[in-house]
Amino acid sequence: MSINVTIIMGTYNGSEYIYEQIESIRKQTLAVGEVIICDDKSTDNTYEIIASYINTYNLKNWILIRNLHNKGWQKNYKDLIDLANGDIIFFSDQDDIWLEEKVEEMVKIIEKNHNILLLSSGYSLIDRGGNFIQCPVFSGRKCNNTQSIRRIKFWGNYHFTSLGSVICFRKSILSMANQFWFEGFAHDLYVWVTADILDGIYCYDKVLTLHRIHGNNASGSASVLGTAGKGNIENRIRYMDFKIKVARYCEQLLRQNERINNKNRKQKVLRASRKCFENRKELLSKKSIWKWIMNLRYLNYYESFRVYLGDLVYILKNK
Repeated sequence: MSINVTIIMGTYNGSEYIYEQIESIRKQTLAVGEVIICDDKSTDNTYEIIASYINTYNLKNWILIRNLHNKGWQKNYKDLIDLANGDIIFFSDQDDIWLEEKVEEMVKIIEKNHNILLLSSGYSLIDRGGNFIQCPVFSGRKCNNTQSIRRIKFWGNYHFTSLGSVICFRKSILSMANQFWFEGFAHDLYVWVTADILDGIYCYDKVLTLHRIHGNNASGSASVLGTAGKGNIENRIRYMDFKIKVARYCEQLLRQNERINNKNRKQKVLRASRKCFENRKELLSKKSIWKWIMNLRYLNYYESFRVYLGDLVYILKNK
């Protein structure tokens, strides 16, 4: 195949499961041009396990880096994206297991369709012991393993419906986006919303990843179980601040790129979406039931009606 592929992985205190994951990467049916792993100053022996594995199998195209200080997983993955030389980049968690045909099948699909900028596949959830704990998932839906491919239409509410560890994307989509990245912008959401603006998100209905859920997941459990922005009302307000930043990122990207399809419609959607988040921040901060009622006009920009009702619950609990 003519496309160069890079797999990037950030690690931190992942010694319990890291061997299974790097073993599943090494055994991929398509030879990968580059694997870059950056350990974020683990306090266990994660780095040593990976270093020994690379040495044992003489993996000359695997690059292992150790940070001098802990950057946090968002910045760690952003730096890994910048280091990657491949045309196509795969994100890898430190505790998943990849089916051996994952890279080959996803790259074949991208090669055949130049409209695909980001491709997401299905996954199954497993527990610490590798036991299945949920039916397979396919971009927020049940995965039926039909091997069908569908495009995700532009939505504009920045709700990430997949997992970073099950997507791959063309690095070229970030050529103009990099300048607008901000601290704390998660790598998977960063590329997802960028591809969304460019109308390039596609999903492949086949399980290719076993995603492990356990108490030490850095981001996966929050994404899968929908816990982002939950907890106390202050956390929800901070989450609105983050959503507003993402909205501004999308608006900046839209202004920068003159070749985006349906630009005027997208500008209108993005402005309305940002307004929804700004209103949500205000109604939560002021604990205003009236402002919550008034924000019903922006219901389409909530993840669901249940999330809209959730704002009211937070207001009433904190009155």
